[in-house]
Amino acid sequence: FKEKAQLPNIRKEAIEKYDLSIAEIVKIKNGETLIDSEGNEVERSELVIEPPKPRSFAYCSDTKFYRKIVEHVKGVSLLYHEATFTDELKKLARQSMHSTARQAATIAHEAGVEKLIIGHFSSRYRNVSFFEKEAKEVFPNTVAVNDGSVFKIER
Repeated sequence: FKEKAQLPNIRKEAIEKYDLSIAEIVKIKNGETLIDSEGNEVERSELVIEPPKPRSFAYCSDTKFYRKIVEHVKGVSLLYHEATFTDELKKLARQSMHSTARQAATIAHEAGVEKLIIGHFSSRYRNVSFFEKEAKEVFPNTVAVNDGSVFKIER
């Protein structure tokens, strides 16, 4: 899921200073440069307030380690990736079509995501803190979650 990119806001003082028409404002919002009355290019930062980066979320559950997923989740703000097992049961993870915490972190690292949340832990584990520890060795910005956990994607 990805938010649509927003257009920048024109600075009110720039409208007054350069006596911008509506057509010029639209062009500037769409990335065109403004040339002042003396033939100089006006710095974009003087004209606009850039919008926040669009937020994005990807969800990968019930999946074995699959490197090709990296291209699909590249650069997302928040990635949820299942981590049913720890790396000691990597073979079982592959056989049962699941991932380990380390494998989920590898996907996050290679995709350059901002934050990773892991879950879908096997019931054989009583304590899930070592899932988070294992994943953080590869991707430090990892949080192990439980059912019902809520996350806000900050701007």
